[in-house]
Amino acid sequence: AMRKVAREALGLCHFDPDTGADQRRSPRAREDCEAACYDCLMSYGNQGSHQILDRMAIRDLLLGLAGSTVAAAPTATPRATHLEQLERLAGSELERDWLRYLDGHGHRLPAEAQPLIERCSTRPDFLYPEHHAAVYIDGPHHEYPDRRLRDAAQQDCLEDAGYSVIRFSHRDDWAATLARYPSVFGSLHAAIDRPVGLEPADGSTAGKLDLELIPERWQPLAQQLAAKEGMVVQPGGDIERNGRVAGSYIFDLARNGRRLRVIDAGSPFRVEVERASREQGLECVAVDAEPSGATVAVMAILQALEEKV
Repeated sequence: AMRKVAREALGLCHFDPDTGADQRRSPRAREDCEAACYDCLMSYGNQGSHQILDRMAIRDLLLGLAGSTVAAAPTATPRATHLEQLERLAGSELERDWLRYLDGHGHRLPAEAQPLIERCSTRPDFLYPEHHAAVYIDGPHHEYPDRRLRDAAQQDCLEDAGYSVIRFSHRDDWAATLARYPSVFGSLHAAIDRPVGLEPADGSTAGKLDLELIPERWQPLAQQLAAKEGMVVQPGGDIERNGRVAGSYIFDLARNGRRLRVIDAGSPFRVEVERASREQGLECVAVDAEPSGATVAVMAILQALEEKV
């Protein structure tokens, strides 16, 4: 199916599906197409993005897909299994209580527990590597002066290394702290850590893509992505930079251990969102929500996931 779609896309973009030779225009056109035209990528609905459309940029990708084969990939680790692994690695009961709080309120779980960051001689209690965020769950012993000094030195080192350091004290209102970092922990009850896709064959609701969490015009693209083997689609949200909201993103995607953030190519905040995301260690791809360009958007996303190291 992928090969057939790629060949159709090559033809749509005025390339020979077998050789990739540039045919310059569609059969009915009177003028050559340079970057894009209304017979290939342009439409009245995506006028705001015309300046970034370029059919030449996707030719090699489409040729590769036209000769590709598809193999099944392993699915993402179920949330319950991942939670159990984190609880086993946690260094205290307070840390396990924090994990259960996240799980019970539908927040995003950390990817790692107790990872060593040698440069700063520290092991954060938890790490969100895609956001470059190190989390510490501080019990009463962190209130002693000598421990405070050590914590401050480690935090300075981590911040110099590009990490955001987020601390949860045993005295804090955890809900308030979580609410300050929606791009890291997700919104309340969003359940964004569950691998999502199309409705399971057994009719259960576990893992079902909740389209209500997705802006309406992006829902068709979300459904196409969620149908891909091994793809995990997580609803987007606001992203902060320098203490303010820089903009928003549409999805977080994961496949084969690689992660990617999808942003709106037509957003006036696109540059700020891209910069903020990359500062958090997460690569981006900008696509358009126009239904007529959904196939091209999916291909661009799949290529970006494959190229991300």
